[in-house]
Amino acid sequence: MHTWIEFCNRLITLPLGLAALLLALLSFTARNHRGWIVALAWLSLADVVINAVMGALVVASGLQPGIITLHMALAFLLIVVLVTIIWLSRPDRQLTPVGQTNLRPLLVISILFFACLFAEGLLGSQVREQTDELAQAAGQLSRDQWIGELATTWIYKIHRSFSWSLLISAGLMLLLALRIPSIRFVEPKWIIAMVLAMMLMGVVMAHIAVYQIVQVLHVGTTAVLLAVTWHWIIRLGSMARRAGASQADSSNS
Repeated sequence: MHTWIEFCNRLITLPLGLAALLLALLSFTARNHRGWIVALAWLSLADVVINAVMGALVVASGLQPGIITLHMALAFLLIVVLVTIIWLSRPDRQLTPVGQTNLRPLLVISILFFACLFAEGLLGSQVREQTDELAQAAGQLSRDQWIGELATTWIYKIHRSFSWSLLISAGLMLLLALRIPSIRFVEPKWIIAMVLAMMLMGVVMAHIAVYQIVQVLHVGTTAVLLAVTWHWIIRLGSMARRAGASQADSSNS
């Protein structure tokens, strides 16, 4: 099973690299924000190449601790860069009219949530490194017995406790968004729903067993949540700038 997963992973790497190269070449044809798009497109290509090398090192090193976390950090960075390129390259992107609404508190808490999410994702990668070590050294221990081994490590304890920062900041984000009745914000609802789903998966792994499928879903949800949150921050930041410009125009007049 692990051999086939690794084989499929390598098969996906080639079209991903070709797509990144094509994106970098076509970035010169961008009509809007060409400078930013070119720079970010070539950064994404560099990220893909470096991450491919890191992937090879992960296999060659026998899942050496630290390399997997760096591998995941580069993947998270690639998501952020690609979401930014998509936002900048949309000529028809529409921003919800905000008038003179103060969006700064909502933007600040959204950025704080994103920072907590990024940090929690890296901590989760280190927990994943520990499960790989258990798989190699635990011998006859079953996955439901891994929990006792993981619970003694400080990284696992921080990862579990730090997850509450995501729930609290996501809750504050939703609360602030609901206090702006003139604007219908959908993203905070999706964000808190995914946070609750991730915490539920964490409960399953903490109290039942470290199931492989739950691990995959946990990481996958983190990636989707990262993309949605970053797109939300970009959109919210653009609306906040428009609101600030509207306030400035009103003051001048």
